[in-house]
Parts: sequence; structure tokens; C-alpha cells
Amino acid sequence: MKKNLTAALVLILILIMTIVFISPPVFAEGDDGVDGTSDTEGGGEGEDPNTEDPNIEDPIIEDPEKKVSNAIVNYYRGEVIKVETITSRQDNTMDEHQVVQYLEVKITSGPFKNRVYSTSNTANTLDASAMIFKLGDKVMLSAEMTESGSDISSIYISDYYRVDLLIAYAIVAAIVICLVGRVSGIRVIVTVVFSCLAYYFYFVPFMLKGIDPKLLILPVALIVTAFNLWMDLGFGKDFLASLVGTAIAAVVAAFLGLIAEKAAHLIGLGESELEMILYMPEHYAMDFDGLTFALTMMLTVGSAMSVSGAICDHMIETNRSNRYISMNALFAYGMEKGRSALAKSSVGLVFASVVCFVPIWIIYTGYDTPLFVLLNNNIITTQLFRMMASLIGICTCVPVTAYLFAKLLRGRSMYS
Repeated sequence: MKKNLTAALVLILILIMTIVFISPPVFAEGDDGVDGTSDTEGGGEGEDPNTEDPNIEDPIIEDPEKKVSNAIVNYYRGEVIKVETITSRQDNTMDEHQVVQYLEVKITSGPFKNRVYSTSNTANTLDASAMIFKLGDKVMLSAEMTESGSDISSIYISDYYRVDLLIAYAIVAAIVICLVGRVSGIRVIVTVVFSCLAYYFYFVPFMLKGIDPKLLILPVALIVTAFNLWMDLGFGKDFLASLVGTAIAAVVAAFLGLIAEKAAHLIGLGESELEMILYMPEHYAMDFDGLTFALTMMLTVGSAMSVSGAICDHMIETNRSNRYISMNALFAYGMEKGRSALAKSSVGLVFASVVCFVPIWIIYTGYDTPLFVLLNNNIITTQLFRMMASLIGICTCVPVTAYLFAKLLRGRSMYS
């Protein structure tokens, strides 16, 4: 037990050590604030504002009213407490209506809690994404702050507030998973929590600083894989075989994804995301080269772990029932079980991948877009390449795991 606990701690320390040792030098630079505004904007104390500095090009701060566009934007939870709706028909031949709402919203979080503001909302009834609010709706408020950041300059509703419902669903899902899965359910919860924390606090921040995503994903994939296999199999020959099989599958799929990314000029982002990158703060230096590699690796790891674990379980049972089984026969049994597990995992992977781009598919089809144009879409093509690379990677997991475990057992009972 002590050995298992020590090994688990070592695996967790891998991620911590990686964060420490590959920290980019940019972290040591002075921070201008998370909103991308400098504390020294407008010149130092005692300087003549009319004096031109040859090192500053095209100053744009003479008119205070025009500085609103550079203001800080904060987000708060809110609630609609008063609604006045005016509906007008746009065209007598259509069912299209223009809805204008005059609202009062109360901030329910943050330093300005319980403040009430008036705002407006315009929507079109034919717009599927139109937001028409009613009394008591929980909303997300975007507050444009003053230059000093001490007060709110203007406020508007950016979206419905859904986080509370999301948390409620997550709690219910966790309870059901733990009740049904017991120890395995707890393992699922731990894996999901760790993966989310690793992405939020490690992968995304370091990628924003320009670190290669191919380097960032390796420790995350290693820890997630090793932890799950350790919880399922313990430390033994089956753990080693499954870990190697999963690792090879993930690497093969990731490199296939990288080849596709280079050859097909893939980015994996839509037009709106690409437009947002143009306005990202200057201190971010994202490197999207290798993003398909990283995401394909993580997409493959989950299915490959399931397949390799199933192979080892089946081979252990076969080895128990026949101590003198030959290595070739044991390998054949492993391949047989691997094919069955491969079919189940592949169907799940295909369904999960296809669901991601079904909304885009529907929209493009609604405009009578030819199929080859649809398949040429950057987002859809990227997802399809990831799916096919992952399927090929999982296929390599089957013979590798079966052969390695059969080789380790060599026809003798692992419990003799």
C-alpha cells in the first residue's frame, strides 16, 4: 500500500515539476494588469501633457469621452427586476417581429451588489439566438468601468446566467456516478476534476504565454493515464502493458493529427474565434502550432485506456484458468478481446466527434451548401482528422498491449 501511495504521489509531482521548470521567462516580467491597461497611461506626474514624446506614436488620449473603448469590462451576476416590452411588426407578409425591451437589472454579486441599473434589449423573433427576458431571469451583466476602475460607466446584459444550473447538474451527475460506480465512480470524478484543473490552471495559461502545446500536453496525458490505470489495475505487469499500449496509441494518433494539421493547413478555430484573437491583449503570444497534436492525444488517451485495460483483464482471467497456455495462444486471446473492446470504444468516439459539428452541419445544409464545401470547413475537417487519427491510434493499442502482456506473462500464472 505504501508503495502504491508513493508512486501516486510521484506521478502527481510530475505535473508540478513541469510547471516549475518550463515556466517561460515572460512570467518574470512586470504585469500590466489582467485587463491589458497600463498604470502609467497618460504620462507621469509633473509632465506637460502637450509635450510630444518621440518614442510614442499617435497618442489617442486627448478626448476623455473617446477613452471609453479602452475601459475595463467586468462581469457580474444579475437579475431582471422590471420589464417593459414593445413589439412591432417588421413586415406584414412575414411573422418577423422586432422586440424592444426596457429593463431594470439588479447586480447580485461583486462589490456593486444590490445596485439597480436601467438598460435595454433589442431582439428579433426570427433569430434563434434572440434573448427576450422576463421578470426574475438570472442574467450575466457586462459592466464597462470608468478609467479608474472604481465605478461602473455603463452596463448591459450579455447573456443568461447558467453557471448555477451547470453546478447543480454537475453535483447530480457526481452523486449518480458515485452511487452506481462506487470506487470506479470516484475515480471518474477525480479524473474529470484533475483534467479540468490541469487545463484551466496549466495548459491554457502556459499556451497563452507561447509555450508549445505539444510539450504542455505530455505531463497531463501521462498523469491522467497512469492514475486511471493504477486505480483500475494496480502496479504490476498489466499496468505496465496498458500504460505502454496507451502511450503508443496516443503518440501515433497525435503525430497523425500533426501531419494532418500541417498538410491540410488546419487551425481548428471558427471565424469568430479568429476575429477574437486579433483583439487579444498584446502580452499574449499564443502558438497554435501543435494544438491539433495535443487535443488528438487527449482524445485518444481515454479510449485507449479502456481498450488496453479490457485486454489485460481478459488475459489475466485466461492465464488464471490455464497456467500452461502458450504465449501465442495468450496473445490471440488478447487480440480477440481487444477487437471487441475496440469496436465499442470506436463507436463511442465517433458519436462524440460527430455530435460536435452537427449544429454547423445543419446550418450549412440549410443554405444548400454542397457536401464538399461542408467537409472543407476548418472546424469540421479538424474534428474529422482528429477522430480518424484517434481511431488509428486505438487500433495500434490492441496488438501492442496484447503482445507486451503476453510477453511479460510468458504463459506462467502471474500469481504463482
